[in-house]
Amino acid sequence: MHKIKACVITCIDFRFQKNIKDYLVQNNHLGDADIISVAGASHDIATPQTAEHQYYLMNQIGISVSLHNPDKIIIVDHQDCGMYAATGKIEKGLDLAEDTQRHADYLLKAKELIQQKYNNIEVVLLMAGLDGSFTEIS
Repeated sequence: MHKIKACVITCIDFRFQKNIKDYLVQNNHLGDADIISVAGASHDIATPQTAEHQYYLMNQIGISVSLHNPDKIIIVDHQDCGMYAATGKIEKGLDLAEDTQRHADYLLKAKELIQQKYNNIEVVLLMAGLDGSFTEIS
């Protein structure tokens, strides 16, 4: 079995890809992480559109865990997320503080569900801002 530092779940939104890559480099994770990119990041764990959506994402995490044994699982949600807006969960156009507050509940729910299955793996929750910032949610 290979050993990696992290399994990273991010959104597909192009506006955040460079910042997420920079975050991974700064934290010595780039090249030592499995990266799972899905619309809404935490969305389909915490508040899935269908059971199949949640199953797919949890299965991807499970593959990373079974093949690469990550030290931690990092979930990166972001400001102005189209997936959360499209499903009516969080409206677009909020300032970063309000958006972070709204995402925190979903991120914490995703963490709870992941830890039910993988309780020996640290789960880190991040909120990415349009300004390039990352805020850890606890």
